[in-house]
Amino acid sequence: MSRDGESIPQNPVRRRIYYALPAMMLGLLALPIAATPGPHCNIPICEQYYQSFRGSDCTYQPYFGPRQYCSR
Repeated sequence: MSRDGESIPQNPVRRRIYYALPAMMLGLLALPIAATPGPHCNIPICEQYYQSFRGSDCTYQPYFGPRQYCSR
């Protein structure tokens, strides 16, 4: 039992979560982030069509409004 009378989980996975949760809440333990694939667009064609094209997120800036996704 823990100090506050709550029982500590006996399952190894739950025990890890039980001890890691306070550290995660304080920002002391970083959760692993899965690698995400990059955006899917035809970068050479989008660069050719849009002067404001940004390859990192496959967007371009139209004259009016927010950035738009290049679906070419």
